[in-house]
Amino acid sequence: MAKLKRRGVRINDSHFVNIFSKLIISCFAILCLSLPTAALSKTNLIVHNEKATFIAPYQSWIDNPYDANIPLPDETIDLYLTKCPGFQAAGCTVPRGFWDKPNPTIWISDEYHNEQNLSNNKIIFYHELGHVFDYTHLDDTERREIIRMMGFPEDMTWYGDQRGRPNELFAAGAAICWYGPDAPWAAYGYSFNYRETQPL
Repeated sequence: MAKLKRRGVRINDSHFVNIFSKLIISCFAILCLSLPTAALSKTNLIVHNEKATFIAPYQSWIDNPYDANIPLPDETIDLYLTKCPGFQAAGCTVPRGFWDKPNPTIWISDEYHNEQNLSNNKIIFYHELGHVFDYTHLDDTERREIIRMMGFPEDMTWYGDQRGRPNELFAAGAAICWYGPDAPWAAYGYSFNYRETQPL
């Protein structure tokens, strides 16, 4: 198993350029083949709203992705509508077992789960779902193949370094596919839109 780390979306992160992002579209050949296409999502979301006065239609977004041919995680996922624990990010996620969490767990920062930021909320949520798919459905062999397809050097790790972050680009591309052509942005310099990403 790959080393487990917390992952978070950081909007406009200046540390990561998009010179490799054009090559990530190839990794969706693996994503699409990992599960049967057009399968009904079995993703079950448990929302912990805590102090939230508004809850976005997260389960509806899971049940009705723009591109149903890109499989969603077949998992029960905990979603907390509060800031990421321990660091500042729009959203973050940890795999099952991290911090003794019984399920893969997503946090979305307070400022994004409101009616004024639904488009940002949705793309952040889908990005974090991309990480959950990584945690639950990809193995190290598939991750190495994705890194190779992206054109990174052979010594690049899945979690990356100053040269780029393969796992973040993977999650960004998945988010674009699930959101569709109207996606407002993608994290970590992923520069391709839905029409350029979807064919693979």
